[in-house]
Amino acid sequence: MTADDPKRTVEKIEKKRKRRLNHLRIKSSNSDATLEFSDLDGEFFRASLHSDSHSANMRVSTYTDPYGIVRLFKEAASNWRGWSGEKQWESLEGDFRLMLCSSSTGHIRLKALISHDCGNPDPWRLNAELGIEAGQLESLAQSIERFFSR
Repeated sequence: MTADDPKRTVEKIEKKRKRRLNHLRIKSSNSDATLEFSDLDGEFFRASLHSDSHSANMRVSTYTDPYGIVRLFKEAASNWRGWSGEKQWESLEGDFRLMLCSSSTGHIRLKALISHDCGNPDPWRLNAELGIEAGQLESLAQSIERFFSR
């Protein structure tokens, strides 16, 4: 095989597509709010919510369900035309929760909750809702899968 071999080029592209992401940012289609995943380390990752008016971040454990967030977004992507009720993933400790709901107009609401109130003398919570277009779900699910790949 030569360096210009098309088969080798395709293999390199496929490897690049499957490479794990170190950082993932989900930007709301309606506001400046973002949800970020970073620092995957074993069963832990960092979740951060940001906007001009608020921010919070927390180290989250996926101990009992390491691919739960991937499944959540893959299921939403496979039902991109909409569904009834909420699809949800929550950490074992309940300090991080994601909920997805859809509207009949093709808009998806991603609700994120970061909290620090279990046994804390000064508890706090941050709830945020981000708008996602239904057409974004497939690529978002793929990116989330790349982030959580081990």
